[in-house]
Amino acid sequence: GSVCTGASDRVCSEDPAWTDLGGTGAGPGGIRAHSVAVAGESGAVYVFGGFLEGARSSRLLKLSLSTSVPFWSPVNARGPAPGALAHAAAAHVGRGSPQPHHRR
Repeated sequence: GSVCTGASDRVCSEDPAWTDLGGTGAGPGGIRAHSVAVAGESGAVYVFGGFLEGARSSRLLKLSLSTSVPFWSPVNARGPAPGALAHAAAAHVGRGSPQPHHRR
């Protein structure tokens, strides 16, 4: 089937391909086993946790896609952060930016 991206300017392709977004800022680097959630209306991708240099991470980053050049930035969330996680799942449901939650 075809793969479609974008909201207002839907681009569909029978032959999807990887694209280098050429972003700026301090991105996630060489992480693995991280969680990713996309907040559709805010034009942002959130990356949490994973393994960084062999250790579990509790870092939360945001990739802003609503600007002409994608930009990575750290997120300073309120409240106690969850412990370092890897192999976790993330999802965003609703409107606006996701609000980080965790259960102890």
